[in-house]
Amino acid sequence: MDLETFLNRTQENPVEFLSLQPLLQFMGDGGKLKMGQLLSVYPPFIARESADGVSFKAVSMFDRLGFLADFARQIAEIPEGTKIEIKVVNVPGDEI
Repeated sequence: MDLETFLNRTQENPVEFLSLQPLLQFMGDGGKLKMGQLLSVYPPFIARESADGVSFKAVSMFDRLGFLADFARQIAEIPEGTKIEIKVVNVPGDEI
């Protein structure tokens, strides 16, 4: 789609078109994003378990983009429907 179409669709229904529901839920629960932060979601929306609920956390955009790139690389060749295990690693100084 071209830029004009994108901007028009964004103005018509921003929440649906940009899938802002998770951000609105995070903010409704008192969460705030600072400049340079993105919303982290666990379990990832591509996981069946996310249908049972997810947790949100504001994280550095560099950490979030790095995680997503690494995650995408790891699952790129896995057939749809394959069960995977996500190992959560506690990073020093990070609260889970």
